[in-house]
Amino acid sequence: MVPELLPQAVIIPDLSWRTASLFKVPIPPPLNIAITPLKLEGTVDLATGQMELQFDANFVFSAGPLLVGTATVDKTGDLFLDNFLLLPTDALAIMVMVRRG
Repeated sequence: MVPELLPQAVIIPDLSWRTASLFKVPIPPPLNIAITPLKLEGTVDLATGQMELQFDANFVFSAGPLLVGTATVDKTGDLFLDNFLLLPTDALAIMVMVRRG
């Protein structure tokens, strides 16, 4: 028997554009899925190494107030720097929009 783990001991990062992709395309930046584990327990067959686990968690979907834009970063004229930074290239800008009042 695998001992029951405390939910706060199981850390699963949020699914976002930084951590996950769908069909090799990152999840769009404003989308986020938070995973809060509630239970992880199960059994291990010591003879075969086979494990059976039961996992229970809350999944919270959110779409943050973000603005996303792209810009082209031109060459600097410095051969070393241009090659090191792979210039010209596109830059992704993610700006958090905060509503006040």
